[in-house]
Amino acid sequence: MSSVRMSGVRGRRIGARIVAPSMLLAALAGCLLTGPGAGSALASGSALADGSAPADGGSGAGSVQPPPPPPSPNGSFSSNGSTYTASIGGDNNPNVTGTPWTPPACWMQPYFPQTETWKASDPSGQPTDAASFYSWFVGQGATATSTAAQMTSDFKDIQDRKPPADWTGPTPIEANDVWWAPNWLDSSTGYACAQGMAAKNDLSNGYIGLEPPLAKGQQSPLVGAINVTVLAQLATAQITLPTVSVITSPPGTDAKSAVVNTPTYVAVEYGGDMNPSKTVYDNGTFGQATIWASVQATVVSVTVPASSAYTTTGFGDPGQTCAAVNDAATPACTVTFRTPSGNNTPDNLTVNVTWKVTWSTSAGTGGTSAPGVLPGTATVVVKEIQSQT
Repeated sequence: MSSVRMSGVRGRRIGARIVAPSMLLAALAGCLLTGPGAGSALASGSALADGSAPADGGSGAGSVQPPPPPPSPNGSFSSNGSTYTASIGGDNNPNVTGTPWTPPACWMQPYFPQTETWKASDPSGQPTDAASFYSWFVGQGATATSTAAQMTSDFKDIQDRKPPADWTGPTPIEANDVWWAPNWLDSSTGYACAQGMAAKNDLSNGYIGLEPPLAKGQQSPLVGAINVTVLAQLATAQITLPTVSVITSPPGTDAKSAVVNTPTYVAVEYGGDMNPSKTVYDNGTFGQATIWASVQATVVSVTVPASSAYTTTGFGDPGQTCAAVNDAATPACTVTFRTPSGNNTPDNLTVNVTWKVTWSTSAGTGGTSAPGVLPGTATVVVKEIQSQT
């Protein structure tokens, strides 16, 4: 199981214009860690919705107990988002059919503490602190909200905890305040979403806003703030399903073979983790309770299409994965053909593996995805044995 660590804050102080929720999307690029297995207990809840959800709570309350947090990540976070692999119906396996799991196009997250507002080398050209994030975001195509000289002066004042003219952020400015900004997946759609989200939230310094932390358990109406539902979507989108191939027994010399009215063993060989899972955390760095979302992909059923050409056993039985043992088919799943192949033309045998993704969160919510199907095929020459008397 892999995990991704996130940290962050929520907050509001008198005089602040923006109310901010929690989580710093940290170490998404290059900081995948080995961690404990995803929590298996699920609480009832609605299915994942694309985008934001009602306030989810950050206290870890509910019937689901969080797995232990992973070790601290190394490296830096990606401030322009990371590219995720969509699995159920996604690009990593074009044979998957079903409902795709897609992360939201963008979300709001905390990026920098007040102490990382400005430095003499700004703007650096990269989002290394609040001032450079503003300059970098404008460099992506956003319209500047002030001249470069004025914004540099404003950020320098804020670094020194001096509110600039027309300041709408927290007063007084304190070292535990945090800069919030939009994050997005690396796409034109995500960037457009991020720019619109920044404008809608009316952030205190153009495309980034300074906010104080909320008390533990408080929620925020900040538009698009990252929450456990978004965490679950991000985790689900990073799951990679195994590939599927079909093997039969007994094999033939030129093609896989079977005998009329004799059971042929059929098995699925899975290339990759048969039970992929991922957990995404907010580690509660700024006094916020740890919140998390876990997802787990499992095989729902293994079936073959109904046909008058054969009968089957084992397929569709609860918990039956028809998995190969030591790269060989077993009697667990069989197909019995009624007629031989015409002119030794191989018959195509299709095996469908149906997957589901279950998810749970520290808010006590959970659900199950719409199933996705991975098909596998094998060619089988069905022969007929005749006896002479």
